[in-house]
Amino acid sequence: INLHGSDVGQSVVFASTYRGEGSSYVSYNCARYISTLVNRKVAWIDCDFQNPNKKLQNNTLTIKGMLLDPQSVPDLDKDPELVVVGNGPQSIKVMDLLKGPNLRAVLDRLQRNCYFVILDAGPIMDSVEVAHLAQDTLGLILVIQSNRLKHEVVQHGLDRLRDHNVDILGTVLN
Repeated sequence: INLHGSDVGQSVVFASTYRGEGSSYVSYNCARYISTLVNRKVAWIDCDFQNPNKKLQNNTLTIKGMLLDPQSVPDLDKDPELVVVGNGPQSIKVMDLLKGPNLRAVLDRLQRNCYFVILDAGPIMDSVEVAHLAQDTLGLILVIQSNRLKHEVVQHGLDRLRDHNVDILGTVLN
């Protein structure tokens, strides 16, 4: 929150090294806490394109839909303080949309309405999608399960992100 020095909202990516380390749990609870703490609108977005949250598949507001048509990003004035955005059922070529102008356009529109936009991404060791997501944001927070990984594996993942010019904001030991 201290990195937020603007009237325009900020975007942050949460990811883990491998699946099952709790990044969705941590990122969602951070979004809830921030929205309560600052009493401002926060969006939490399921951006795990390889393993989306099945409970959110029927959401009418989806990141895939917004990536396909950035103009479809709604004005969120009437939504609650915490806006949950599902992944979406559409079958799309995600990498094309993450590398092009669509992601930036979606984030710009969301940041006009939200104090924070928290993107819950897939594991950094599974795909380069996470690096492309994080490039257009303030940076990435890595969630690490305390008793699961060796230091070398985590370091390798961080090196991969830095190779894509991703700013690492910090880690959460879960």
